Amino acid sequence: MKVFIKCISTIIAGLLLLCISSSADGSNASVNENQKSIILTKVHRGKHNGRNVTADVSATFYIEKNLIELFCMDTDETSVYILSSTGEEISCDGFNSDMTPSYTVEAPDTPGTYWIVIDSPVIYAEGSFVVK
Repeated sequence: MKVFIKCISTIIAGLLLLCISSSADGSNASVNENQKSIILTKVHRGKHNGRNVTADVSATFYIEKNLIELFCMDTDETSVYILSSTGEEISCDGFNSDMTPSYTVEAPDTPGTYWIVIDSPVIYAEGSFVVK
């Protein structure tokens, strides 16, 4: 009888874990709908300070917060531009990736297609995103 009760309690515990993981997957789906990775075209500019650099950048657009989060690895002094689809400069900002590898930029409020340009001595990257 004790073995039977132990088996039943194990089955119930397993079902509870399954239910919890299923509901967690549903909440992650809504988070992913509110963020979009910006696909960046990247051009490496060779050596920096006499050494090879493995500079890299990535950008994620957080739709509900209207923010773009950048992660820049080994890019040194980095400029970030937001341009309209007609090429008009909407914003310009700069930071040093050695001090702050993660950086946020405000996205425009007006609906449309925009370009983000990330420019540093070791890498150039650009990509588009849409504000709805």
